[in-house]
Amino acid sequence: MSCLLATLCTTASAASFRRGPDLVAAHAGQAAALLNDGRVMLAGSTNASAAQAVDLYDPARNRWQAGPPLSRAEAGATLTTLPNGKVLLVGQGRQVFDPVANTWATVAPGTTVSLRRHTATLLATGQVMIAGGERQFGETFGLELYDPVANTWMPWGHLDYERQRHAAVQLASGKVLFAGGRRSGAAMSNVELYDPQFGAVDSSGSMLVARSGLTLTLLPGGKVLAAGGDDGGVSLASCEIYDPATGGWQFAAAMNAPRTGHAATVLPDGRVLVSGGESAPGTAVPAAEIYDPAGNGWIAAGNLAVTRAGHSAVPMPNGSVLLAGGTGDASASSSSEWFDPATASSVFDRTLPSLRTGATATWLPPGKVLVVGGGFDADYDAFADVFDVATATWSSLGLAARHTRHTQTVLRNGRVLLAGGLSGGTPIPYAETVNGTTMTSSGVASMSVPRYLHAATLMPDGTTLVTGGYTSGGVAVASAELYRPGVDTWTPRAPMNAPRGEHAATLLDDGRVLVSGGRDAAGQALDSAEVYDPAADRWTTLAAPGIARYAASATLLRNGSVLVAGGLDNAGTPLARADVFDPRQPAWSRAPDMALPRAQHTTTLLPSGQVMLAGGRSGASGGTRGVEIYTPEVDRWSPAADLAFARNSHSAVLLPSGHMLVVYGYAANWVPFAEYYDPGLAPDPARQPRLYSADLLSAGHGTLRASGNGFQPAFGGNSSGAGAGSNFPLLQVQRIDNGQMRFVRADADLPFSGMQFSGRPLELADFPAGPVQVRAWVNGVPSAAVNATVASVPAPVAAPTATGGVLRATVAFAPPGDDGGTAVTGYRVTAAPGGAQQSCLAPCNNVEFASLPPGVYAFAASAVNAAGTAAASPPSNSVVVQARSSVTLASGVNPSRYGDTVTFTATASGLAPGGTMTFRADGNALCTGVALTAGVAQCNTQTLAGGLHAITASYSGDAGNTASQSATLQQQVNTVDSNAALVSSVNPSTYGDTVVLTATITTELLGGHVGFYDGATPLCANVNLVGGTASCTVTDFAVGTHAITARYGGDDDTGASVSFALAQQVLALPTTTSVETACARAFTANQPFTLRASIATASLGGVPAGSVDFVADTGATLCHAVALTDGTASCTTTDIAAPAGQGQGTVAIRARYSGDAINAGGSSPDLTVTVFDPADVLLRNGFEAATPGCPVR
Repeated sequence: MSCLLATLCTTASAASFRRGPDLVAAHAGQAAALLNDGRVMLAGSTNASAAQAVDLYDPARNRWQAGPPLSRAEAGATLTTLPNGKVLLVGQGRQVFDPVANTWATVAPGTTVSLRRHTATLLATGQVMIAGGERQFGETFGLELYDPVANTWMPWGHLDYERQRHAAVQLASGKVLFAGGRRSGAAMSNVELYDPQFGAVDSSGSMLVARSGLTLTLLPGGKVLAAGGDDGGVSLASCEIYDPATGGWQFAAAMNAPRTGHAATVLPDGRVLVSGGESAPGTAVPAAEIYDPAGNGWIAAGNLAVTRAGHSAVPMPNGSVLLAGGTGDASASSSSEWFDPATASSVFDRTLPSLRTGATATWLPPGKVLVVGGGFDADYDAFADVFDVATATWSSLGLAARHTRHTQTVLRNGRVLLAGGLSGGTPIPYAETVNGTTMTSSGVASMSVPRYLHAATLMPDGTTLVTGGYTSGGVAVASAELYRPGVDTWTPRAPMNAPRGEHAATLLDDGRVLVSGGRDAAGQALDSAEVYDPAADRWTTLAAPGIARYAASATLLRNGSVLVAGGLDNAGTPLARADVFDPRQPAWSRAPDMALPRAQHTTTLLPSGQVMLAGGRSGASGGTRGVEIYTPEVDRWSPAADLAFARNSHSAVLLPSGHMLVVYGYAANWVPFAEYYDPGLAPDPARQPRLYSADLLSAGHGTLRASGNGFQPAFGGNSSGAGAGSNFPLLQVQRIDNGQMRFVRADADLPFSGMQFSGRPLELADFPAGPVQVRAWVNGVPSAAVNATVASVPAPVAAPTATGGVLRATVAFAPPGDDGGTAVTGYRVTAAPGGAQQSCLAPCNNVEFASLPPGVYAFAASAVNAAGTAAASPPSNSVVVQARSSVTLASGVNPSRYGDTVTFTATASGLAPGGTMTFRADGNALCTGVALTAGVAQCNTQTLAGGLHAITASYSGDAGNTASQSATLQQQVNTVDSNAALVSSVNPSTYGDTVVLTATITTELLGGHVGFYDGATPLCANVNLVGGTASCTVTDFAVGTHAITARYGGDDDTGASVSFALAQQVLALPTTTSVETACARAFTANQPFTLRASIATASLGGVPAGSVDFVADTGATLCHAVALTDGTASCTTTDIAAPAGQGQGTVAIRARYSGDAINAGGSSPDLTVTVFDPADVLLRNGFEAATPGCPVR
């Protein structure tokens, strides 16, 4: 910020030294280190004598405590904070301190033992280099390296010169510069530059002045300041600068006083504080001075509270410097003091867009400031003024209702809750939330009690507790109610023990709420306090603060105490009184009075842990520009730069840059001006770490992940015992609502770099959730803040909606109203009873249970985010998860006999099945709608016909069970036995005869039909039984033998039967076969001879078919299979011969008929012929006539 108008710019007075708490043990020439948890350790050395004493400073409680003693006495030792958070001590012995276990452990000895007045330099690799020093018999030039990961020592070459009481500093390049010291009793000017990467020492340069007991300080630009020291017992004021770029030295401005045994500390703004030391042996320098590298000059920094030399001066995470121990003053070795380098200033920014006084201003995530109420008239209260930090511009935002004298609470979801207040002079219960991302405001549930000038406190679980205030008629009330943003409801809580308005309410570290002061129902100021326990919903009255007041400010300090300052007494007069409440006692104590009485001022807890009070009024009217800062560690108020404008009832908001935005208010008139107030947190930009993002989790996780730059700056080390920054970041988390803050250490078990930071687990486990500002502090230099949210588990979701099914259920739910400050990653749904769970990854709005046992269920859903699982929702509607029923079917008797009663029993399985059962036989109903009893239904029937029946049982299902059907049961019903007999009217019969087949069925009950079959061929079908018989007349039997059966099909009461097969013989029609010849019956052998056969048939026989064989009784076949033509067949043969051995003889010739399909075969009578031997025959002259086909005569 530049100052354009001198009248509108202010600068604070110079910083000063303030006495701190006393040490437990006296120390001088001790080793010192800033631990990664923000504590300070002093070890060994009392007045340069070896000692085992260890002191630990706890900044949160502002006290020194005895630490575990060293295993052996040490003097001139060094302490080095390691990357893993442990602390290495090197001296007469080698030890490592574990701050978590609070124990020392001896490590393997190095190559150089019994060492003192050496240097210890933490390298970029995390290893520690020990250089030079004094042994029992003089100086050493040894170099050795300690590896904390392997817990081993190794020699690492040596310097070119032995030296002790020298100084060392690591350059930005990673090289280590060693300068000065003492060798053989003489001061040295030699300089050596060690390159750890190559293990090489370059000793080509020298300082301009020989000096031991000097300090080396790495300046922001990379150069090195060598200051003071002594040469031959004479302290030096001279200083010189080393430029790594050229390797050369040049004189710098000399200090105002010669010093050796002093301490040099780099301040957040890049300047160097030099404190104490000796100007001559035994004479300590009381003054301190500051070197400004930019102007190469020294300015006085005032006198130390206690004159000291050989002390420690440790830059603290909040930017201040802690000085402890040393010699000089009689009390030096057991005392400590603080130096706060912050220099405040204020710069006018601009004219504001409206007129307001008594407005309420809060941070509006993601990067704005919200100002509401206190308007010049009621119309101003209908909109808010919004300041955009990134663009430095103002805009307006319409509200759902008018509010003034209300409360504004930044919820953990980033929205701002506006509750109650006055609208047109009337108390209202209305509430709304403002969304800084969408720049909109939406009404939410109203409070149960209209109220104004009440108090609102963001609770650790994300709810908001509203207490007291004034209602109609300006009467104070004691009521309290709780807003739950996740479900948008207000719930009454236990009322306070006394009605209060304009009181102060502060969330304590343990989650309780302290309420103090205010005015009662009669308008009288209260000298009382009480504390609320949210777990028990109970208020407990505390000891009275000792003063009645209202409209005071209350600020939670870093140590957990509460500073209550200013306010008004019963007469309406501003008060200068300040009190501190310690909840651990619990007790009140007086703090020093402020320089000015104040009311209607602003109070801001600075990241340094100090409290800044600005403006307000000190009299009956008007305003003041005055600013005071309270430092808890020294319990002291200090003046700071004035505001640019006098004002009261104004608003002040701490911005991420570390500046305060101060707006509005009233003095002699309205103050429509904004100003930036710098409380001294703007450090040297070259040394300022950068923080890009921060992710935080609470609710039992308590982790912090951050990314940025400059987390691991250039390292430094010296042997003076003055102490140095740890060169490791501490991340500070400061709650926006109540200012509660915590420093988070790096997790030694996770990777760490200059750009990545991982906090130790559980560091934030008990830190209240909600919007915070996160800063990285490195060697007392703060980064600009990043706005984040300490996330907790989401709010409970509303009761889900469940739908039942078969062995399954579907559960639908809506997102929670409050995600806990980080995105919901999924949902978990639990079934009751049984506890079955199903989950889904966001975005999702339902889950399905696919294999639930049957039963009645309700379901509870929980949202899940990175911080954990939310509390379960209210239970869903109850649903029935149906059983997948099944039916088993049994028959009382199977097979059964026709006419008997058969009982079918169907048993349904499932969830206590009710409903009905229907029994069917062959698809037709037997018994319908039979009610189940204990899951069982029965059907009795006598109506089943004989035979095989398909029986089924169908279950209707009910609310808890599905419908189902049994497997088919095959029921055999046996009928009355029957016997079938069969006779034929004529057997055998002749073809064409009429044959009557008669079946006789023998059984108890006659009825039904008979079928007659020729083998498988039906003859007569479904012939009704008459008197137990049935007949079938057949006239077309084919010739042959037929297997005739009678098949009785039975009926409803009689079983079927089949007769034995009847062999029905059907004969062919008779025929007559004759044979004749036209030839003479006496002839010579082997002459042609013709025969003719004739077949005569019955009338049904028709023209016979078939064939005729002509045979001789000699066995010869004369003609074979001569086909009939019109009933005759001819045969001409030359095969007729006399019987063998006879000259002549007779031959009998016969015709054999084969028969056909209806005519029987047969043989003719013999035809006898005489056959002559050719030798005995005298042929005639042939005058006789010849017959064709006949032999010659």
